[in-house]
Amino acid sequence: MAHNSAFDASFLVAEYARAGWPLGLTQDMTLCTMRLAGQFGAPAKLGACCAHGGL
Repeated sequence: MAHNSAFDASFLVAEYARAGWPLGLTQDMTLCTMRLAGQFGAPAKLGACCAHGGL
């Protein structure tokens, strides 16, 4: 789970590869709160999304 998981997943894959450890992580394997926010009428920015949800 991540806010903008596409970015986080690609970052982790690149960093693991740089360390010589292949990581078979894809965006399909993540839960993106930024995408979910749009489905529930919440703003996409993390702070605004949290405020919208009362966090």
